[in-house]
Amino acid sequence: MALTDVGPEDQTPRFSPGEFLSGVIFTLLVLLTVWILFLSLKSYYYDSNFLPVDTISIKGGLDHNSIEEISTKLSSSGVMVNFIKLDVDEVQRMIEEIPWVQSVSVRKQWPSYLYLNIVEKIPQARWGERQLYSQRAGVFTGPDDRNYDELVLLDGPEEKADLVYAGYRKYQLFLARYGFIIDAARVSDRRSWEIDLKNGPRLILGREVEEIDSRLERFVKIYSLIQNQDLIAYIDLRYDNGLAVGWKNLPEDGKVQRK
Repeated sequence: MALTDVGPEDQTPRFSPGEFLSGVIFTLLVLLTVWILFLSLKSYYYDSNFLPVDTISIKGGLDHNSIEEISTKLSSSGVMVNFIKLDVDEVQRMIEEIPWVQSVSVRKQWPSYLYLNIVEKIPQARWGERQLYSQRAGVFTGPDDRNYDELVLLDGPEEKADLVYAGYRKYQLFLARYGFIIDAARVSDRRSWEIDLKNGPRLILGREVEEIDSRLERFVKIYSLIQNQDLIAYIDLRYDNGLAVGWKNLPEDGKVQRK
C-alpha cells in the first residue's frame, strides 16, 4: 500500500459556504444582543430615576432656611434624579448663582450621596435699603431671614462701594478716638459725603475729599462747645472756617448757629 504525506496545509479545517455564513450571522446576533443589552442598561441606569441622589450633606455654618433654600433649588432643578449623570460642575454653578454664596465645592459618593462645602459671603456693612457689602464680594443680596441691624449702613453709587467702605473705615478710625461711632455713611451721586453718628447728629462733609479730614478735626474741636447737643439735627462743615448747625423741630431757615 502506498503512503501519501499530508502537509500542514492540508490539515486546516475547511468550512462550507453555508457554515461560514452561519458563523457570521451568529457573531452578528451576539453583537446585536450585547448592544441591545447595553442600551437597555444605559436607559435603565442613566436615563431614568433608578439611582436618585437622596442624601445631601451641606457644610458651612448655614442656618436652617439657607439649607432649605439650597435643597429646594437642587430638587426643583432635576439634577438629583440620577446619581450617574449628575454633573458636579453644573451643581457648583447652580449653587454659586445664589447671591450670598461666595464659593462651593461639590463631591458625590456612590450610591446616592452629594456633599457640599459652602463658603458664605461675609457682610461687613449694610448697603442701601436691602443689600449688603463685603470687601471680597462687593454689593450683594443676603438671606431675607437674617438681621443685620448691628452693621453700619453705607450707601452710594454701587460702582463706588469699595471707596465708600474704605472712607467709612478711615473716618471711623479717627472719630473713635473721641468716642464717636458712625451709624451710617452716604455718598451722593455728586460724591458728597454725609455721616450719621450713633446717638449724635448728621455731619455734612461735602465732596472735597481732601478737606474731609480737616473738617472732621474741626468738628471734634468745636462740638463740645455747642449747647443742647441732643437737639442738633445736623452739622454742616462745608465752610472754610466754622460750621452751621441745623436744629431739630425748627424750620430749615431758622437753623443756623455758627462758631
